[in-house]
Amino acid sequence: MPPETEAASLREAILATSMPGAAAKAVSSVAEFLHRQAGDHPRAFFTDALPSLLFRVFVASPDSPSFIDLAAGDLALAELLASLLSPSRPILTAISAADRHALLRLVFPPERLPDWLRLALSSAAVSSSDEMISPLLAGRVDSELHLLVFE
Repeated sequence: MPPETEAASLREAILATSMPGAAAKAVSSVAEFLHRQAGDHPRAFFTDALPSLLFRVFVASPDSPSFIDLAAGDLALAELLASLLSPSRPILTAISAADRHALLRLVFPPERLPDWLRLALSSAAVSSSDEMISPLLAGRVDSELHLLVFE
């Protein structure tokens, strides 16, 4: 199966998951995909599967708890998540490899930003001056915050 099709399948499996066993299977599928693609992670993974995975790991919806919530009651899922997300493991290794080429940018919508930064973004003064925004963020802010992976 081409990596693009496989990444789309991963996305669908991740988003459809609402039970610990299915979440463990989805996490294992992501780890297997990354292992098979070692060193040459297709862009489709970062556009399709990774955002879906990060969303499901950390965000609960009315229909389904987050993977972290599911892992609270399932030791096997907790271990799989810890293994997948640890610094020397598949996800961060793939992100680091892709980031060397500046392929990945994270976009933070205003509703997910701290209050002080939302205020700075909404201020007309920001458009004419970066004085209100931290020097670390100057030039990286529009109506959203744009950062490279390790920024």
